[in-house]
Amino acid sequence: RERAPFPVTIHRNPTRLGYGANFLAAAAMAKADYIAFCDQDDVWSPYKLERGIEALRREDAQLFVHTARLIDEAGNDVGRFSQGIRQGQVVPPLQLAPWGVFYGFSMIFEREVFQLIDPSRRGAHTFEFQGLLSHDLWIYFLCSSLFRIVTCDEPLVKYRQHGSNQTPHVRGAPLRRFTARLGVKAHPELKRAQIAEHRADLLEQLSRSKGSASVKPEAFRLLKRGQQACSHDMGE
Repeated sequence: RERAPFPVTIHRNPTRLGYGANFLAAAAMAKADYIAFCDQDDVWSPYKLERGIEALRREDAQLFVHTARLIDEAGNDVGRFSQGIRQGQVVPPLQLAPWGVFYGFSMIFEREVFQLIDPSRRGAHTFEFQGLLSHDLWIYFLCSSLFRIVTCDEPLVKYRQHGSNQTPHVRGAPLRRFTARLGVKAHPELKRAQIAEHRADLLEQLSRSKGSASVKPEAFRLLKRGQQACSHDMGE
């Protein structure tokens, strides 16, 4: 904090929140127009925020995501982490997989997104068998449902891989098991039909609220798709 060229606030929670709720609590205290999650011991490009915010403004988008280079404990380059991003593009609402995710460290988004719906209402996790939705899955859901997303194939973070990562290792079998749970044929214990129904209810309430008029048509569209997802999952 003493060395940083910008104001840094340190806040200690009175009780342990868990990683997802902790990120969301920190985001709730942010005062700037844009929010970027910073986690683990990654190394950011000095141009990350500049690239992201410029792209959001240029494309009238609400979420910017990018690729990364993988490094080991000593900082040696060990590969690329694309997150499925093959090129820079603008993705309209409802075009990405409903159960997908972009990792939090790669996100820059408008604070308006965070303020649309109280994150305490975010519902169950989509690929863990207990707990609420994580911070990055929540932002992914809101932005992929309602807004334009800018993807960038430039690696703007060095993502460190070591034995104590809190998220699944992005190399090898653990990642395959992790991503397999994101597909349509998810484990029945995840109860995705109930999750889809809950999300449809959230968006129906949003569409009837006095919030930004620009999100209302998309909210209605996702409501219909959420109901279809419920029927599909229950049918299986």
